[in-house]
Formats: sequence, structure tokens, C-alpha cells
Amino acid sequence: MELLLLDNDFNELGRIDDFESLQWISKYYDVGNYKLILSDSFFSLFIQAVYLYRPDCGRLALVEDVAYQLNERGERSLQISGRMIEALLDDRVIETESNFSGTPAEIAQQIVQKYCIDPTNASRKIDHLQMGTIPVLTETTSCQYKGKYVGETCFSLLQEAELSQRIRFDYLNNRLIYDIWSGMDRTQDQTENEWAVFSDNMETITEFDYEIDITDHCNFAYVVGDEVVVEIDQTKGKRRRELYVRGTSSRKNDDGTDMTEEQYLEKLRQEGLEKLSGRTIAEKFSGTANSNHLRYRVDYDLGDLCTCVNMEIGKMADKRIIEVKEVFEDGNIEILPKFGEDTVSLTSLIRKAETG
Repeated sequence: MELLLLDNDFNELGRIDDFESLQWISKYYDVGNYKLILSDSFFSLFIQAVYLYRPDCGRLALVEDVAYQLNERGERSLQISGRMIEALLDDRVIETESNFSGTPAEIAQQIVQKYCIDPTNASRKIDHLQMGTIPVLTETTSCQYKGKYVGETCFSLLQEAELSQRIRFDYLNNRLIYDIWSGMDRTQDQTENEWAVFSDNMETITEFDYEIDITDHCNFAYVVGDEVVVEIDQTKGKRRRELYVRGTSSRKNDDGTDMTEEQYLEKLRQEGLEKLSGRTIAEKFSGTANSNHLRYRVDYDLGDLCTCVNMEIGKMADKRIIEVKEVFEDGNIEILPKFGEDTVSLTSLIRKAETG
């Protein structure tokens, strides 16, 4: 695999196809990152580089940490690390209290347009960045933000709609294109796309781990605003775990007009739902994909909904791929997907099928 080093204007500084190891981690609901270890002879190139580009997958990353050091064999080497290009969005903050309304995708688009692409202060504009495509949704909401990073805010907002954001690099035209997107549905419950089933029994995945953690889980929120408290109950008959949320006190719209009581309560409710979305039960499958059966970026990709079956412990679920770690080392490639949220037991599914 070849890596390209680029300067601030995307001019090529050099190419690298000889390295000790590369760990490349792509994430659906957050900014991904990488770590590259290679010979110290490349030091002069990396000290000038701003971007690291992978032509094989079209992904661009930032060169943020260049470490010249001794490795475990007593040899000098370089360790390069950084985040994916979406980290540029967190170079900008929402510095004043701002209200937004629309679908989650529309709001994220509005935020990026306002603070990164077409800001009032031209010095805040992120060079080469332009707006791409967003999905058409119907469910609208209202949000108010202040003092938050743009990228972090949009990732959190989009996660509620199971969407993500990315910045595509148009290598031929030196453009950065902001998109909002969703992974494909590859579960067994649909017929539109080819299935992607990760199962220890089918040998499509090995070292199949399962984890559940309820430590930070909350399912009931008190959202306290201006002389009013909104309660959000997601307990569904289970153990009640409460969360206190200090909501916005402003009852003003963007244009300075007063909100109706209904609009204000809905805003508080959305703020509470956003906080609860970050306090869900952490339940994950993870393992090493068998590329002889399922090929990354062909049969499945980051963000896709796939069917996971761990027969050994009796767990089955349709889960979204929230992270993919690629490890390139000693001429070998390992693909380690991680699947997030919700699961049900095989016994429950069988019983449901028998009584359905």
C-alpha cells in the first residue's frame, strides 16, 4: 500500500510504501485516527507534511504528532499519528448562543455552513471545504448550542438519527467535500442489499468478543429550564436511573422573537434526549473479520447494519459497524470491526419465531 504526504495546499511532498506498521481506525460516530511506524529516514518529509493520504480508499488524515524515538530493538524510528480529516471541523467553535431547527441532517449542514464554509468572519473559513450531499429526512427538531466544537456537536446530533458525517477528499481537484451519510442495511431482515452475517459458527469472524456495561446508563431525565421542568421517561418498566440536565434558559428564536411555550418545552425535551443518548447501555460485539468470506468495503463497510451471531454465548443482534480498525504489519492485513448497541438473546428470537 502506498501513502502520500501532502502540504497545506495538497501539493505532493513524497510517497511511502515501506513502513513497519500502520493502524488505521475509522469511526462512524466520531473522528477516526491512525498510527504509523516507519524508518527515521522519512523524518524530513513528515516534519513538513500536513496531510497523509491513502489512495487505496480515498481517505485523508492530518499529520499531528511526529515522534523521533528509539524502538524496542534499540533502533531509531518514527511514530506518526493523527486524526482523520473530519477533525478540521473541531477547529471551529460555536462561540455565541445559536438556535437551529430542521432535520438532524439539515441542522448539521447549517452549522458547518455557518462556521466553516461561509462564516461571517472570512478568517474562520476552512480552505477548500464545500458542501456536499445530505439525506432527505422528515422528522424535525430544534437545538440550541453555545461553547461547543462544531464537529463534536454535529456527530452527537447525527448519532440520534443513526447518521454520520465525513469529509471526502477530491484528489484531482484539491477539494474537501462535506457529506452526511448513512451505512447500508445488510441484515437478514431485508432484501435490497446482500447480507453480511458475522458469525463464529459460519467462520466469518474470529476471536468474537461480547461486552455489556450498564455503569453510565440512564433512562429518566429531569430537564430544568426557565421556571419549568421537563421529564423524559425511557424506563419501559425497568430499573429507573435518573439524570439531571440543566436546559437552556433562553426562550428566544434566532430572529429574536419569543418562543411559544410549546416550542420551548420541545427544545428542552430535545436537549434531554441528546443527553440520554450518551448514557445508553454499552453493548458491543467485536472481533477479527475473515476476509476470505466477507471483504471489507465490498461485502460490508463502516456504518453498515449487519447481523451478528455469537453461538458460543447465545447472542444475536442486528448491529451497526461503529468502528473498523485496519492493521498493516509484516505484509499481513487484519480487519477488526466493532459493532455497537442493542442485542437480544437467541433464545428470545427462537421463542418469538415459534409463537409468531
